Order: sequence, then structure tokens, then C-alpha cells
Amino acid sequence: MSIEVENRRFLEAFDPDLLAELPDAGELRAEPARKQGLTLKTAAGYVHSKYHPAQEAAALIGRVKDPPQKLHVHFGFGLGYYAEADQPLEGGAILAYEPDPTLAATALAARPLAPIFRERRCRLACSLDRFRELMRADIETRQDIRVFISPYHRKTHAKALEAFVDVVKREANRKALLSQPHAPLYRLFLESSIRSWPHTTRLPGVDRLAGRFKNAPAVILVAGPSLEKNLPELVPHLDKVVVFTVARAARVLERWGAAPDFLVHNEAQDYWHLIDGCANLSQTAFLLSDQCHRRFFEFPRGPAFVYQNPGNAATQWLNRDCPAQRKLMTASAGSVATEAFNLALALGCNPIVLVGQDLALRGGRFYARAETNLNLAGAAKAMRAAPGFFGGKTVTLTNYLHFISWYEDTLREYGRRHPDRRFVNATEGGARIHGFEAMKLRDAARQWFHRKLPVAEITARAAEDRSQLLAPQTLADFLRRALEQVDEAVKLGDHFPALAARLRQRLQGTAPHSPRRAQEALADLQKQVPRLERLLEALPPLPTFFDQPLQASPETGGADDHAKTLTAGLLAEAAVLESNAAEVGRAAARLRPILERALAQVTADCRQT
Repeated sequence: MSIEVENRRFLEAFDPDLLAELPDAGELRAEPARKQGLTLKTAAGYVHSKYHPAQEAAALIGRVKDPPQKLHVHFGFGLGYYAEADQPLEGGAILAYEPDPTLAATALAARPLAPIFRERRCRLACSLDRFRELMRADIETRQDIRVFISPYHRKTHAKALEAFVDVVKREANRKALLSQPHAPLYRLFLESSIRSWPHTTRLPGVDRLAGRFKNAPAVILVAGPSLEKNLPELVPHLDKVVVFTVARAARVLERWGAAPDFLVHNEAQDYWHLIDGCANLSQTAFLLSDQCHRRFFEFPRGPAFVYQNPGNAATQWLNRDCPAQRKLMTASAGSVATEAFNLALALGCNPIVLVGQDLALRGGRFYARAETNLNLAGAAKAMRAAPGFFGGKTVTLTNYLHFISWYEDTLREYGRRHPDRRFVNATEGGARIHGFEAMKLRDAARQWFHRKLPVAEITARAAEDRSQLLAPQTLADFLRRALEQVDEAVKLGDHFPALAARLRQRLQGTAPHSPRRAQEALADLQKQVPRLERLLEALPPLPTFFDQPLQASPETGGADDHAKTLTAGLLAEAAVLESNAAEVGRAAARLRPILERALAQVTADCRQT
């Protein structure tokens, strides 16, 4: 059986996606090296040493300055010598990107690949999209990275190298952002979501608007520093395009006498000052996230609609027990502009044009000039370079890089499923976002903004449908049940120390004791475990308020084990149960006042109705 047939059979089982990427190698063939092994020569030169490729690969890998890490990323695979010579830390992996698939196809016919892929835990991608997908999967468990670049590939694939480095930096940045401790933020989101339930449960979902603006052009006005430069081009066409904006841009639009059709907001913090007194929002429809601060629901405006976030624990809880509360789910990168983009997609808008989405520093600012838009605190430490809208480089932030990656990932996936949709970046500045057509706003207006759109009428009709809203009494009953469960969790946490103390007294007494009696004492504690588990299932938000994750119970021996060993095991298990119950009790005590405030508001609403 030939090497190529063996390799193909191996890849059919190990990585069929790689096999699908490989073209015919054509005229390219591996040739014997002068001293040992096979080498490869292209029109651009030797991919590996013409004398001893394996020895050269080992030397080049040995000269990498960074110490070994869990994930080694290679630019260039060739015949596989670099991956074969490399050795990540124990449990690590190698991910290689080969920008010239014919080289990988040649390796298929030249060298056995199974040992390289298996022993080095190596994966190979021949397209940048697949490399990005594999890296995102690997970096989830192997955050630290070491990069190796083949000298041949550095010389012959400069543009591909630039794209490769960009992907590596963005994925590493994304992982670093997602790995930051977010417990305080999650608590803020959860508290804001629950306190806004009296509003969100009484408003229709954005799904009432889904598809109602099919093929209507949309503009998303974001508060980047280039926004005011573009507004003069948009103002004459406001009635011929669906205008989405965000709270930070409201005052800038007000100065130009521009009233948006939709204002999208998702902040759990109180950003009332961004729109307080804005006269241009009185007829604007608000599209508000389930975690929005409650004051935004009280602003004098046009109709309001609610959308939900699939990662919101409070929403998942309410939806589970009150299915009528379910509304359109939309994920995002954590940016209100990306949520506005998703909502424009859901409404059926086409094309979707970004304006003011700089995602970069301009004139010393990250935001459009408005008295409420202060520059980000600590931005200097988070500054990074990114490809610019007009080419070259621009200055951005680490979280902005995450937003850029989100846009690009979304467009790749959505564009494959809906090739008829057009996505335009008319910011005319800032960072480049691959997948968007770069265009001047005046050219977009000339191409698409032709006829008046009855946006207000369509929106008003959608808001008239008040079916499937949650009655205040239903929400009040839900909150009362939840408070009863919270009280039970607090009492259980208070009750565990007495049970644990009783067990310790039996185990640590001076008189001889029976292991069986000790196990009986532990059983008193263990009887409470199903209650604890039931409460955790009934109250999904509790883990958001944990100071530390719950511990797993240690293994304890049977009654015939040595008394000292068994005693230590029983004490350890009792300590874990006591600690877990205390954690649940503390979390429940933190959740209680949030539920009580929401219930007080709903009860007042019930009296009024």
C-alpha cells in the first residue's frame, strides 16, 4: 500500500475536513535530500534544507526564543518536519497553517503523517477560516501560545503571514478578554434584569418586528468619532432608510435635528444621562435588552420592544417557568452596536450600512464629540494596532478587536447562508472590518435610499399586538414562590453547621467510637443534599452570587476501612457539605433583596390595574 493511500485512509478517520481541503499536488514532488530524508523544492526555492531537512527543522525549532507552551502555532507545514521536531508542554498541541495547500498535498504522498498528527497532537489547516476555527477551539483549553514561522513561508507568503498573525493576535485577545473575572458584571446584569421584569414582561418582543422591513435599507449610527463627519450626507435621506442608533449617539443626532427610528440599548448600568432631555427621541421606538436598566423603560418615547440574551441566567429562569415570556434571542459581542446589527438582520433589512463604527482612536477620541461621551478610563493600557479602513494601521483597543472579530465571524457565517444580503461600512475611517464593503455614505445613499419608508406606521402596528404578555399577577406569584425557595436555602445554610458539629463531636470524642455510628451521623447531613440540589435547580441565578464554586465531595471508604482513615474521610466530606450549604445560603441571602424589590414594584402595578 502506498504512503498516499495510507495517509488518505488515516485522514478519512482523523480529519476528513483537512482531506477535503487538499488539492492535487500537480507536478510538485518531494525529492531525496543530499544527506538524509526527503526535501521539497518549488519555483521559489527549497521549502526545507536540501541537505538534512529533519536536522534543520530541529535547529530552527530550538532557536525559538519563547519557552514551550500548551499550544504551538506554526506558519508553514511543508512536509511536516517542523511539527515533527516541535514538542509542546505535556498535554499540549500543535496547530499548523499551510497557506500553499499543494505543499500539504505533496506531503500526503511523501511521508507518513499519522505519527506526526497523533504523537504531536498536530492539526493542519490549509485555509485561514479553518485555521481560525481550530485555533478558537484549541485556545479554549490551552491559552498560552508559542509561534513558529517557517523561513521559506516568511519569504514567499508575506500577505498570508500578515493575515495569520492577525488571526493569532485576535484569538489570543478574545481568549484573554473572555478569561477575565466577570462575576461582578454578571451580578449587575442579573440584578438589573430582575428589577426590570415589571417592564420587560409587559412589553412585546422584538420578534413582533421580525421580517417587517424585508429589503429596506438600514443605517446603524454608532457613536464613533467619525459620526458627525457623515451625518450631513444622511440627514436629507432620513425618511428613506431605517435608522438605528445607540444612546451614546443620541445627542449628536439631536444637534443635527435627526430623529432615529430605533434606539437600541443594553446597559445594565444607569446611563440615563446619555438621553436625558433629548428632544429627538419622543417618537423613537426603543429596542431594549432584557438586562437594561429600568430607567430606560420609563423614558418618554415611542413604542418599546424587548429582546433577550441567551446567556442571561435571570431570563432563562423566567422563561423556563413562564414560557409566554420568551422573546427574540440575540447574541452579541457585548457591544450595543453589534446587537443593533443583529436586530437589523432580524427585521429583514438589506443592505445594512454602518456609520460611525470606527472601533479606533481618531483625533485623540474613541467617541463622537458630546458632553456625555468621555474617553474610556484606562484606554492607554488597552491600545493595540489594527488594519485601518483606508489601509495601513490604526490604533484600537483590545475589546474593540473582539468586536471586529465578532462582526467578521458573523458575516462569514451569515453571508454563506444569505448571499443576497449586502453589508456596507460607510464609516470612512477607523478600523477595517473584513466582510463589509467599504463605501462612502453618499454613494450608499445614491444606490439605495430612494423611496420613503413607513417605519413609524409599521412599528406602531407591531406594538398594538399585546398578546402573550405576562400578567403582573403571574409575575408576582412567580416572585413569591422564588422568595419562599430563597428563604429555604438560607435556612438550610444556617442549619448545616449544627449537623456538622454533631458529626465532629461523635468522631473526635475521647471515648472509642464506631465507624458505623460515624457514618450514621454523616447520613443526617447527606439527607439534606437532595434539598440542596433541588434548590439549586429551582434557583438558577444562585451560582452568580457564589464567592467560590461548590466543591465536589471527597471519596470516603466503606465501614471496614481503617478507623483513622475513615474518620478523616468523613470529616472531609462533612466539611465540604457544610461549605457548600453555606455558599448556597449566602448566595440566596444576596438574591433575596433583589427579588423583594421586584415584587414590591409588581405588587404596586397589580393594585393600579
